Amino acid sequence: MLFFSASVALIYLQVHQDLQSIKLPFLFYTNTFFLILSSFIFHKINPKLIRIRTLRYSLSVILTLSFCFLIFQGLAWYQLIANNISAASDRLAGFMYFFSFLHFTHVLGGLPFLIVFYIKMRRESTRDLLTVNHQREFKILRVYWHFIDLLWIYLVSFLSILIYFF
Repeated sequence: MLFFSASVALIYLQVHQDLQSIKLPFLFYTNTFFLILSSFIFHKINPKLIRIRTLRYSLSVILTLSFCFLIFQGLAWYQLIANNISAASDRLAGFMYFFSFLHFTHVLGGLPFLIVFYIKMRRESTRDLLTVNHQREFKILRVYWHFIDLLWIYLVSFLSILIYFF
């Protein structure tokens, strides 16, 4: 709801105050690739059929992609600041920082749960398949990650459309 409300506010400001146009950092698009790939890997996993060994590998790739997202997001902010684009310099930039930071915190907030699940799978040596409880945990993680990924795709698309077409 917060993202939607901020989107509406940004559209209102763009229409009524004609905000300055800024260029969205290319790293935002790179991050989109990382998140789509992690979501694709999550999507391809069938928790009822996957072997724990294969799941461990898939989770390690998802974790790597997630950390890449966080690092590249920091680099994107650094690029913006290096180009004298700060949250205080322009309202559109302020919204861009707000959206990306809020999303960043959601990814960061989901990582401990993903790491704990990964550690559980690393310790699981007696079973070959997931238990029902592990399947449930995995499905909850997957839904959260898909939501976060779709939210990022929305944000990048929304900002791109707003920046390039208005």
